Order: sequence, then structure tokens, then C-alpha cells
Amino acid sequence: MENPLTLNPTLVRILRQIWTEDCLKLAIICLTLAAPLAALAQDSLVIPPAPTAPAPAPVVTTLDTPPSLLKREYRIGRDDVVEVSVFQMTELNRTVSVPFSGEVPFPYIGSVQFIGMTATELSDKIAGMLKGKYLQDPFVTVAVRQYSSQPVSILGLVKSPGTKQLKGSKTLLDVIAMAEGVDDTAGTIQILRYAFDQDESRSQIAQTININAEDLLHNGRNDLNVPIYPGDMVNVLKAPSVRVFGEVAHPTEIVMRSGKSLNITQAVIASGGFTPVNKASEAFILRYDEKGNRQQIPIDADSMVKGKITDVNLQPDDVLWVPGSNVKKGVRNSEGIAFTTALNAALRVLFF
Repeated sequence: MENPLTLNPTLVRILRQIWTEDCLKLAIICLTLAAPLAALAQDSLVIPPAPTAPAPAPVVTTLDTPPSLLKREYRIGRDDVVEVSVFQMTELNRTVSVPFSGEVPFPYIGSVQFIGMTATELSDKIAGMLKGKYLQDPFVTVAVRQYSSQPVSILGLVKSPGTKQLKGSKTLLDVIAMAEGVDDTAGTIQILRYAFDQDESRSQIAQTININAEDLLHNGRNDLNVPIYPGDMVNVLKAPSVRVFGEVAHPTEIVMRSGKSLNITQAVIASGGFTPVNKASEAFILRYDEKGNRQQIPIDADSMVKGKITDVNLQPDDVLWVPGSNVKKGVRNSEGIAFTTALNAALRVLFF
């Protein structure tokens, strides 16, 4: 007996054919609709941007100088030695010292103004004057061989003072390096910036900038490394100091850096302490006022160093004198005593 679940082979073949044709049609429909649906989904879907770290706040350094010109190309000036080379026109090649007028004559193209132009600008200018008339595509090179028009003076406590020529834009540290560094007793670096007349001569001081040498050179104050411009005068001044003489181990001059105060105890320690024959209880300070009048101020340096009485601060240019035990108190008087005469002579040498 035939199984009722067994299908007729012919019927199975027909069903398979119908199934295959329907699947193929369905696949074609899906592929046709896929691209528009994807575009629609892309337009409708809003993807939030990935979170980003906030941009760092700009660092603003306030200086009472014009904006930095560190990236500015050097501009040719009077007395600079400039070399000009023109490819395929060697008769235009020349090395010249720029005259006062700035006009340099050339064959064919006439005079060309050099002053105030960068090497690139001058090269483009000469090339433009040659193009079309004499050369189809001129190639001109300009080089400054000697800088003579950008002087800056650096004076005072530097190892190599004098007038330096700036080669491009420079900072204060660059100029100090050109002067081979400052002396150990340098205190204030003073920059005098001048206004110039039309004939390029100095007229008057337009700006004065005072910079603490220790902050710039030892304390990492990069904001004090200001740009230096042609015509500036840099003067490195000595830091205030006091002198300690008499019965101390090492009579010396003590520099008061960064405007720091110096008291009697600190001065004595810096001088190596008292000698065994000191009479520090009768020490005194010699101080001169603005008119040159001398003051003699008695102090008990021994008690100050031992912390028995309040210490006092020394002022710039003070002289601390520590007498010996064999020097009587009256010796400090100024009436005809040899000690005072010798001391006055020494002070005149020091201060005058």
C-alpha cells in the first residue's frame, strides 16, 4: 500500500521550481531596495561626535616691549654687503656695499633700491624686472654677506663690551652671549630703546626696560628674555653691595642680589666671622647720604650675631667696620687720629 505522505515525484519537481523562482525574485527586490534604505538610514541617524579633550588655553606673556619679531626675515640696511647672482646673465652678478641712498645700479634694469627689503623680496624684485624683456624665467639669488646696519650697544659688566651687529632678530640672551656673558656682580640689565629721526639718527629715549639679571640668567624667567632691536643700548649695571672691613676673617665686598636685604649677622658670616682680637661690640656702620655726607652709626655687632639684641639691615654701599680689641673707642672720632685719616683715604678711593 502506498504511503499517503509520499509525494508524487512530478509534484515535487514543480514545487522546487516555483520555490527557486520566488527566492530569486525576492533576492532581486532586496538588492534593489538596499542602497536607498542605507542612504535613508545614514541621513536619519545622528552620530554624536567623539568627545575630545578641551584645547589648552593660550599662554599670554605680557611684556612692555613691541611684539616679538623672532620670525621676521632680516631687512637689508645701509653698509650691508649684499651678493646678487643672476643665472645666465653673469654681467648682472655683483657684490656691493649698500650706499646711503640704498640705490644700486645694474645693467639693463637700472638702479634698484636695496634698503628695507629682505633677501627674498629683493630677489623677486630683480627677477620681475628681468622677466619677459631679458629672460623668460629668471633665477636670481640674493645673500647678505656682511651685516653692518643693525647695531646694538652692550656696555657695563660684560666680558666683551662694544657695538655688536645683529644678524637677524635677536633676544636679550643672544646679545649677552655675543658679549661673552656678564660679570658675577651684575644686578640690573637696563635696555634703552631710542626713537629715530628720518635720517636714522637717535633722537631721544623712547623706552627704558629694567630686568633683574639673576631672574633672567639663574631663575628661568624666560618672559624676561625680550627681543632686542637695532639701535638699542643694553647696559649691565652692578648689583648693590656692602663692604666689611676690620677684624673679620675675610674682609670683602658682598653683593646684594635681587634687591635682597642683608643684615649684620649675614654680613659677618659671609666675611668668615670675627677674628679672635675683635671688639665687635664697638663696631660701626659708615653710610653716605645723597649729598655725600658721612654718617657713623655705632652698633653692637657681637650681641647681634649672638642673637641678644635685634639685628639691623645694611643699606647698599654701607661699610661695616669691626675694630680690634687694641683700638680704643676714641679712635673712631674724626679729630686728627691716624686711623680715621687712613680710613677716610680708603673710603675716598672706594666711593670717589
